[in-house]
Amino acid sequence: LISMIEGIIKLSRLDENQIIQEKEEVDLYQLALEIKNSLSMKAAEEGIDIQVLGSPCKVSGVRQILYEMLYNLMEN
Repeated sequence: LISMIEGIIKLSRLDENQIIQEKEEVDLYQLALEIKNSLSMKAAEEGIDIQVLGSPCKVSGVRQILYEMLYNLMEN
């Protein structure tokens, strides 16, 4: 619940342009692999096997925001 509230606060700050971050080239595949590694112990404890399939996919965006969005999707 706390992480959901923190996420809402971050998004509202973005809407209000309180957080200014530079866009950069981000490889979503690499980002997914990083998140998989972060979640692997928790997933294993719950008997879940996380697999990341695909190939490099570069986009332009704010890395931290993309990380948080993908992390939330993979965690759920």
